[in-house]
Amino acid sequence: MHGSRQLYALVMDLELRHLRCLVMIVDTGTFTDAAIELGISQAAVSRNLMALERVLGVRLLHRTSRSITPTTAGVHILAQARQILAAADNAGPEPAEVLMLFGPQGERMHLRARPRTGR
Repeated sequence: MHGSRQLYALVMDLELRHLRCLVMIVDTGTFTDAAIELGISQAAVSRNLMALERVLGVRLLHRTSRSITPTTAGVHILAQARQILAAADNAGPEPAEVLMLFGPQGERMHLRARPRTGR
């Protein structure tokens, strides 16, 4: 389990953009296509995924020259990422909401989601 100071650092490091990148990589099948869909560089997509994996402490994707597939932990986090992003997208102009994410070992991680003001 994380101490309160470690948990705070974890929450502050985990951002919705990290989750959006994970979902888009899996949905499009490539880092390049994910970058195009997100309107950012391929390098930024890679950095976001690496940051997410660092925060969670687990590898999320199996990468080969021909395919990208989620790891066991990646499947678990991907399902939660989709729920969190849907909740954040539906939040509208409401105050920030704290969402729950469970790590690969079942540990709780909170994510403070601020509603987006525009696309």
